[in-house]
Amino acid sequence: MAVRSPLSTVDVGVENMEKRLGPLFEYLRMRHEQEGEHENDDDVIDAVVSCGREALKAARGGFHDAKALVFDAFFFAWVSHAPSVGVTPGDPFAARSLWTLSLKQFEAAVEKLELKRELRGKLREVPDVVSRKIKALLHDSLLASSDESDDENEKLFERPSNESDLHTLRNGEDTGTSSHVAENDIDVVLESVRQATRENLFTRAHLAGTSLLCSERYQESRVMRRMESTDTGAAERKLVAVLNRIRGDADDSSKQDSRALAVELVQLLLTSPEMTLSRLVRVASTNASQAPFLLSAFSAQPGIPRMQTEQHEPSRMLMELACLLHKPPAELKGFHSLKGLMTLTEALCRPRGVLQDANDNGGLFGHKRLAIPSRAQFDHRHVLLFIVIPALSLTVDETESEFEFWALRILQTLLTGFEEETGETPFLCSPSGTRMLRATYPGGILLALASRVDSRAGVVAERTRELAAQLLQCCVVALNSDALHGDEGVSTLVSLAHADAEAATRLSWHTRMLMETLMFRVRELHPTPTRSPPAGPSVGPGDDVSMAASALADVILLCANNYLRGADMMDMIYEQRGIEGCLQSRIERIRDNSGSSVELRRALLEACTTLLPRITAREFDVVLCDALPRLLRFVQGASQTQEHDASSRPIVVDFLTRVLLTQMSNSGKSKDIETLSRQLATAATRDGDASATDKEHHADVEFLAASYHNLRCISVALSQITAKSSKKAEDILLNAALELAGKLCDNVGMVSKVAQLFESCPDEKSKQHVSALCNAKHTENV
Repeated sequence: MAVRSPLSTVDVGVENMEKRLGPLFEYLRMRHEQEGEHENDDDVIDAVVSCGREALKAARGGFHDAKALVFDAFFFAWVSHAPSVGVTPGDPFAARSLWTLSLKQFEAAVEKLELKRELRGKLREVPDVVSRKIKALLHDSLLASSDESDDENEKLFERPSNESDLHTLRNGEDTGTSSHVAENDIDVVLESVRQATRENLFTRAHLAGTSLLCSERYQESRVMRRMESTDTGAAERKLVAVLNRIRGDADDSSKQDSRALAVELVQLLLTSPEMTLSRLVRVASTNASQAPFLLSAFSAQPGIPRMQTEQHEPSRMLMELACLLHKPPAELKGFHSLKGLMTLTEALCRPRGVLQDANDNGGLFGHKRLAIPSRAQFDHRHVLLFIVIPALSLTVDETESEFEFWALRILQTLLTGFEEETGETPFLCSPSGTRMLRATYPGGILLALASRVDSRAGVVAERTRELAAQLLQCCVVALNSDALHGDEGVSTLVSLAHADAEAATRLSWHTRMLMETLMFRVRELHPTPTRSPPAGPSVGPGDDVSMAASALADVILLCANNYLRGADMMDMIYEQRGIEGCLQSRIERIRDNSGSSVELRRALLEACTTLLPRITAREFDVVLCDALPRLLRFVQGASQTQEHDASSRPIVVDFLTRVLLTQMSNSGKSKDIETLSRQLATAATRDGDASATDKEHHADVEFLAASYHNLRCISVALSQITAKSSKKAEDILLNAALELAGKLCDNVGMVSKVAQLFESCPDEKSKQHVSALCNAKHTENV
């Protein structure tokens, strides 16, 4: 005869419990095989109890009764291998069918984990003949009934007054509870939540509220309650009154208030879920001071953000957030409002707990193996599917830049975890982020990120392109470090292969090179569909300077993308190392012009005039510090062994000034002039040796000479600003000039020189500002 567990239906809670208890039963099996006569020793009993206690902690907060999950696992591990009972597992192919527990181990677990109530309930469920056999084996103390619950915090509802009510509560779904009884049930449970909150029985209130909002048992009651609620205006007024009581502090009384708020929200969600969730999302998004209080309420009642319209659907709150992010109303449009929505989404994706120490200091299995798991309010897969992927699936012309940026920030959170950002440190995918990436659409996500990186026509905001580039590198590294062969990697491999084929028609070869370390492996392991590695357009006949400029622009862009280091580029040019196939013709074209320094300088000027306006600030930093100084020394005929030091900075600033003036003379776009002005200002004011307030450093001769040279370059650029040029570009250059002038005028002898430099400047605004600064510094120095 087989006894089937009521929790035998596979779901997340049961699967997590099986994974968590699996190491325990593996240990018990090994211990039994090696020294079977000692399987009931105290250390083994302690291990069973300790693991059961940690599993209880881990299961709390889900949709299941934590004790019911743990007891179910232990009970069937014992009873299915007790010969005198004659019970066999319901599923002989399940992993838990091999679990065994001795009678003494089971009794100790029931006693010390306070599972007597679950044991008595199980004995009422099994057939009478099996129940009598089990009772004959167990100690009488385990079967003794008591008037009070074994654990008050685990009691969800008030005890029924008679056996008929007990049967109704336990089997409401199976027996078809009448509408009157179901409606009464909801009121009873809601009152139970209120009472538990007042009495600080947080686990009881937590489980009861979650069950009320999310359990399938109350689905019909929830539908009926919504249908009966016709006065939405009254519900909205009540919600407004509740939200007006929100406090921004985080003291103990505020935490108590947040729990009371959570109870009120549970009641409102039963009658007007759409209105309640919409208002909650908007309040949390637009009022940063109130968001922590609401999140505290969500933590007290996790059923609020998890509530679903139907089973197997995403939560209502997630879908509300997705709608607002996709099509924000007028009051939520703009960068900062969308930041509030993203912050709320990230908070609900954040695990509620961290790894905690086991009571036995790790015991036999260690902290990390049996640590309490982290649970988030939102399923990360749903966030990826309903928020991130819709944003990435749009073309760069269709999506809104703010939504796109914050969708990428959410993707960053899902992939890398929840650690604080550490400046320039590259993103690294967490193990869970890598698994999620592989299990969804890795090829599609790579292609979408690469499309944002590839957009250099100003359609995609610069911050979006920079973030997409960092995430692309992160994803490529994560997928490349993972196994792509074998059965588990087939779907990932196919997805990446099709993305590689699509990239050949949609992306430039420079951007494809960023994925080449991964795609090279993919082409070897999965050659279909047929595709070729990235390669730039062939260099045909034409003007030598233009072709050299095109070649230089290509290699500079690869350096800006961090695909090629400046030192490696120069080694190729000086024939100190081999050249990759896709770079062969470009490096050779640069070498062919190396004999004519004039033509090579013209080519580099043309390349930078075309390329620099289309790279991001992060990419420009790479070019400024690495590629450009090396190329400028090369075109001037310097040897490869010459050191790359601060002496090249004035040369770089002078060159960038020429690039800006060339763009102005060509009547370039105002946005391009703004970008080049910002780049010139960045290079001119960058001081890598000391802070801007270090007056002793500002008296250094080399510093004074370099700063005066940079200021002169800025003044030349300002003198060429015309009415057609951007006013923003003028302001950028003027601010840089004032910063340099302020540093120089810290030295008394430089005040007059700075003033003379701008006396002949045709721009009156710049002349007046610099003159005022010089007068102020002169007075200060005197």
